[in-house]
Amino acid sequence: MDKAMAFSDTKAHLERLLSPGFLTDVPWERLKCFTRYLRAMEYRIEKLQGNLPRDRQSMAEFESLYVPWKEAMARNEAEKRDALEDFRWLLEEWRVSLFAQPLGTQEPVSLKRLNKRWQEIVLGNV
Repeated sequence: MDKAMAFSDTKAHLERLLSPGFLTDVPWERLKCFTRYLRAMEYRIEKLQGNLPRDRQSMAEFESLYVPWKEAMARNEAEKRDALEDFRWLLEEWRVSLFAQPLGTQEPVSLKRLNKRWQEIVLGNV
């Protein structure tokens, strides 16, 4: 993997985070975290040199939950909408943990915790 994949992933993440209408669509409580999310992207790119294998592993871990979440959002299941929205912000915190751990997260997140929460959402135990 070269740096291009990390740059591409970061660019796609930035576009998702700052999608049209985000200022009115995102709750204030979450908007307050955007500075940290943006700093985490910058930190990731700055620390990329020498960390390419770790970055690739982190991307794969993230995708393992992001892709199913994105697919679930596309299905637009009304009864799971709130839980899926909450999960989105857990994914954002996890990105910080994966790529810019020194910046800290708003709440504890890990692959294990997120997998457990995801299973609760999928099984309808939300």
